[in-house]
Formats: sequence, structure tokens, C-alpha cells
Amino acid sequence: EELKDKELYESVTITKLPKDIRISNQHPRKIRDRIYERKPRGEIIKYSASSQRRFEVIGRNTCEKLSVFITLTYPKEYPMNGTVVKNHLHVFLIYLLRKGYQYLWTLEFQQRGAPHFHILVDKEIPHEWVAETWYNIVNSGDEKHLKAGTRVEAVKDKTAMGRYITSYMKKWQQKIVPVEYAKVGRFWGRSRKLLEIKKEIYFGYWHPMNKFRKEQRIFRKWTLSKTKGWKKKKFKNPYVQKNACINIVNAD
Repeated sequence: EELKDKELYESVTITKLPKDIRISNQHPRKIRDRIYERKPRGEIIKYSASSQRRFEVIGRNTCEKLSVFITLTYPKEYPMNGTVVKNHLHVFLIYLLRKGYQYLWTLEFQQRGAPHFHILVDKEIPHEWVAETWYNIVNSGDEKHLKAGTRVEAVKDKTAMGRYITSYMKKWQQKIVPVEYAKVGRFWGRSRKLLEIKKEIYFGYWHPMNKFRKEQRIFRKWTLSKTKGWKKKKFKNPYVQKNACINIVNAD
């Protein structure tokens, strides 16, 4: 409490995830501005690069839990208002939570301009239930939409699911919002219990906190190198025989 009134005060936030460690620091002025001058979030009008990076982190740390891929589409006539579309999605996600499912969803647009959703869940789900539930929520009245408006696929390789999620979200062509579409809102979301995020906040003066932050970043790089699985490389040693070599596991 005494340090919060000092100009040299800083805070370091360490976010711990199953496969990532994120480190961020804030100056006291920025912290006070966030506490006492909270500005409302601006309207989302496009899919940004920062949103993509956050989704990659979430997808990389939850890919092993997700086992079923669901696609929800609209019939020939579809709404062009994000509020209506998100209400349909919200009702469907509530049904998933009541049945004990955890999910990760994304929003995209087809070539005809219609929005559609991709949802990853953590366990098996009947295709008949998904088709009937989405059909009733949209209330299209089209039998073709009941038969072909949804798709349910099993994830065969969970280890490759993280790479698939990150590469799939980089397809910017399907993230372009049509001109007629209003209030697009968020492009992705998840259930709260899908990923447990642990945060630790440390307070102190600038010099020791800067040293502490550098040490934590070195530890983060070492942790990421272990998860990526560095390949062994051979480097020549000029101080021994020509045929000798040194095996290096980690580049650091």
C-alpha cells in the first residue's frame, strides 16, 4: 500500500498456463488510470492481429481437451445483425453447458456473406441433437437446413489440434466482415472452466522488478524450449580433434 503512491513503483503480472508463461508489467500511472478512469470498450469492427494472438494462446493450451468439431450454419435466409446472431449462439452454448460440455467457438463468414460458427467441445455429442437444437434456435422452418445445417466431426489427432487451430484462425479471407453486416462483436470465445488461468502479481521498485522480470523471461524461454522439443545439433570444437563434436540439446 505504501508503494502505490511512489513514482518508481511497478507491478509485474505472471500468467501461468499449461504450455505458456506470460509476463507483463504496468507503470503505476497506467494502473491508477485503469482503476479510476475505466473507459468503455470500443465497438469491434474487424478481426485484429492481437485477437488472433490471444486465440492462439488459448487454443495451444486447450487443444488436448477438445475432441469434437461442430459447425453451425444458417439457411438460405440469414440475419445480418451481430446481436441476433450472437443471441442464437448464446442460447446454443447455454444448452451445451447444461449438458456438461466445455467449448471453444469461432465466428466466420461464408462467400455468400452468411455467418457461421465452429465450436470445439471436450467430449462426444450426438449429431441429431446438435441439428435439432440449432434448427429450433434459428427457427428457419426449412427441412434442408435441419438435415444439412450442422456438421459434427471427431478430432482424430489431438496433438496436431493446436497447430490446426492456429493455422485455421490465420485464414483472414473468412474473417472479413461483409459491408451489410452490423455489430459483428467478438470473433471467438470459450467456456470459463475450459482453461484454468493462474495469475501472480508482484509489486516493487523499478530496479529490482526489472531484474526479476528478466529472470522470469529467461525461465519462460527455457520452458518453451522444453515443450517444443529442440533437436540435437552438432557444433565443431576447434580445441579438439577435427572429427570430434559437441551435442547441444538447447540452443541457450
